[in-house]
Amino acid sequence: MSNIVLPPDSGRAALYNRSAAIPLKQLRSDGSITAPAVSGVQVLPPSPERAELYNRAVATPLRYLYPDGSVYDCEAEGGGDASNNHAALVNLGFAASGHTGFASEADMNTANDQLTALWQAENTLQNQVNGIQAVIPSSAGSAGSAQLATQSFVNSSIQNMAARKITFDATGSAFPTVAALLNATTVFYQGQVVTPLENDYATVIADENHGGATSRYEFDGVQWVFGFVINNSGLTDAQVNAMNSGITAPLVNLSMNLLTNIDVAPTQGSNHLVLSGGVYSALAYKQDLINYSTTERATGRTDENGSPTYEITINGTTGAAGQWNNVGAAIPGFASFVRLVRGSATNTTGSFIPHGTTSTGLAFALTITSNGQLQEEHTGAPLNNRPIVATIEYTKTP
Repeated sequence: MSNIVLPPDSGRAALYNRSAAIPLKQLRSDGSITAPAVSGVQVLPPSPERAELYNRAVATPLRYLYPDGSVYDCEAEGGGDASNNHAALVNLGFAASGHTGFASEADMNTANDQLTALWQAENTLQNQVNGIQAVIPSSAGSAGSAQLATQSFVNSSIQNMAARKITFDATGSAFPTVAALLNATTVFYQGQVVTPLENDYATVIADENHGGATSRYEFDGVQWVFGFVINNSGLTDAQVNAMNSGITAPLVNLSMNLLTNIDVAPTQGSNHLVLSGGVYSALAYKQDLINYSTTERATGRTDENGSPTYEITINGTTGAAGQWNNVGAAIPGFASFVRLVRGSATNTTGSFIPHGTTSTGLAFALTITSNGQLQEEHTGAPLNNRPIVATIEYTKTP
């Protein structure tokens, strides 16, 4: 059994829908020729008949004879029944090429839209990747660069910031020579034994590889390598330490200002440093004020008129009762009395303060004259020739 394969569209149109003015003749395989007896426009038969016309089984090829004498052979392939169901179509030769079914135009349009969207998304992603790659340099640029930094550059920068100054000993001394650095089995950082890390650095006082200059060497993670010459002539440890100390001109000026503006003794309102001797004297003076002294000394205070005051302790004995008696010597340069810090006289019954009255009616008084003479007066013989002490605060003539 064979299925009749339709000729091309143009052939089908010519076959079924052409004018009958020129009869369409059918040439059969046995050589006989038949012609339709109808005239006018040929009308396609209904669907069942069309199916039968194009899909019926024939034992021999079907030929059509055109009016111009040409012959069209309808070739046959396989066999089967007529069907309007696309899914039921078989033996059409698609399976051999990997196709297993048909798709509608709508399905094809949907698939095409999806493929277009996927292509656009891939193109956008690729552009983004290209943009990122464009800003990743082989090495980072200067500060403010819009480019990204490579991982190696970031790691190196962090290590540079964390670089340590490796020293020859725990006291922070630089290495005397390159040989001492390269052959050192123990090195130090801030007084502690450490193992050198990448970007650590060390100073060599007399670099024998560079004419005895003072040089800087850096550790690359494996070994010490030359960095640069610090000074063309060798430096002392003190000079190297000074350079590494971070001292600057403003700090030097500040230090010099502090050292050249020093007060000998504590001074009110001053922001200057004070010599230790001056501080000691002030403290000692304060102690003297606490302990009292028979030697005149400044109190550091002033009276209500702003005049400096002085203090002295006077020891003596009382005189006869009922009169003013001098006690000790007059105070040189005395100007005015400020206050009586303390004063008392004693006898066998106890101590008497100025203007105090005992249980027996004895009285005791102290005064100071215009020339600085301390005097006392008492009543009753029991206070005659008794020890007396008085501490006076006063001003002196300018």
